[in-house]
Amino acid sequence: MSNSTSLFNDVPLGLQRREISASVVGWGGYMVALSCYCTLYQALLMPTPPDFVGSLVWAVREWIVWLLITPLVFKSLRRNINGSLFSYLRVGFIILVATVSFRVSVDVITDTRSVAASVMVFVPRYIAAVAVVLSLWHIYLLKSLTPPVSRPSAPALLAPSVVDKPENKASYPSVILVSKGSDQCLLQINKLECVVAARNYVELFADGDQPYLLRMTMSDVQALLPPADFVRIHRSHIVNIHAIERIKRQSSGNDLVRLRSGRELNIGRKFKEALDQFDVIN
Repeated sequence: MSNSTSLFNDVPLGLQRREISASVVGWGGYMVALSCYCTLYQALLMPTPPDFVGSLVWAVREWIVWLLITPLVFKSLRRNINGSLFSYLRVGFIILVATVSFRVSVDVITDTRSVAASVMVFVPRYIAAVAVVLSLWHIYLLKSLTPPVSRPSAPALLAPSVVDKPENKASYPSVILVSKGSDQCLLQINKLECVVAARNYVELFADGDQPYLLRMTMSDVQALLPPADFVRIHRSHIVNIHAIERIKRQSSGNDLVRLRSGRELNIGRKFKEALDQFDVIN
């Protein structure tokens, strides 16, 4: 269990550096660009001489809190790797309250704006900044936390007589780290009933009706499962052959697999041959 969990808790130094560099390069570049814009505006439209240094000082004062807080946001998101919409909204709300409170405090202390004026100025700006930070995490950094998949050299679908050998089964994991709600847990592979594709995730069904979530492709999940026990019956479905109750043949050709839990899954036409090699009740 400690080895699997370490994929998520023992964050590589390279990833931490990427998080810090993303914050420094992103916000540093934004502040410099904002200063250049202000300087150009002064040169073209203002009677006073352009002042790049003054513009840079202003930009830093307005946005330095984001350069400092973004790595902490990434760390918080890293601990909520399930990537649910609720976790993003929760973290985004906390960031917004913290950063707006900081700016309001600075304005009050320096007697720059009233509390109401400061809130009206910074809330729209910082909502946009929250969206940028969360998008940067989701698009650029989240994929770095996906545990590496060791693909077996043998084809994914082999005859039972070949894959039943103990030395072949030993190369597959007995547990897999999955998300359930805001928590993570280890799911035993032999308890797994089926895997269903769900956009950027896959849903793993074992006990109960609520699925476990895993951020991985169907092909990557299939590479983790022993072919002696699991078969892909559709581009979006993988089933445990021991969980199959029967195969329902239909005149239309759209056959179904009925599992012991009562769940029914479609069989893709090009996957029928792979399923027929197993001794399943029809």
